[in-house]
Amino acid sequence: MLPFGTYTPKQIVRRRSRFIGDGINLRFGTADRIDTERSVVEMRGGETLPYDQLVIATGAGIHPEETPGMMGEEWQRSVFDFYSLEGATALRDKLKTFTGGRLVVHITEMPIKCPVAPLEFAFLADDHFTERGIRDAVDITYVTPLDGAFTKPVASTHLGGMLSDRNINLETDFMVERIDNDAKALALGEGWCGAALGHRNFLAMVVSTGVGGGIVLDGRLLDGATDNAGHIGHVVVDPDGPACVCGSRGCLEAVASGTA
Repeated sequence: MLPFGTYTPKQIVRRRSRFIGDGINLRFGTADRIDTERSVVEMRGGETLPYDQLVIATGAGIHPEETPGMMGEEWQRSVFDFYSLEGATALRDKLKTFTGGRLVVHITEMPIKCPVAPLEFAFLADDHFTERGIRDAVDITYVTPLDGAFTKPVASTHLGGMLSDRNINLETDFMVERIDNDAKALALGEGWCGAALGHRNFLAMVVSTGVGGGIVLDGRLLDGATDNAGHIGHVVVDPDGPACVCGSRGCLEAVASGTA
């Protein structure tokens, strides 16, 4: 709900201790091993916690750095998570000025925190853009590595129509290999079956909300040291020009893009 402005961070942030009832001892630490013969949990540092019954809930962490390209230049600019407070807040700020285009809700891999949350996000996005009167200008696509929208096959069979009823596209069995900007993706596409077919060295340029490029040398996409080879949008062409979103002034993107 935070990404859509329903709540503020202050309204949803709570101390974990507030959720712990009376008579429950809350401890923070790292378990090193479980000794089932002695019925103790050995903590890192030497402490042991005895138990009569042990319940384990491992949870799931957020690790965007494990997906190549995800934490590149577009991280929290056009690529977001909504499971963290920082990510949800950045996404909220982006959606405030979003007036149209494609919104992709993508499950990178399983398991994830609260498996139904991405679906809820897609439905909330549909409602949010409808209320703003821009739903027809937004293409919502739900992408999952599973063979259906829901984690349970029975649920997918009986409830899968909930997406099509809301004009939400569904892409199943999709395993992400890496995330790249649109210019580099364009270069790969043009080399595969487009204008650069048959060429081993070429440059593909994109002029839209920004200015970018993808470079292919000897048939291979050039990434560069920071995965931004060919991305010339933030080359300064007019030191006294308009302010750019990157914080500089007179960038090519600030004077020659579609939003300049």
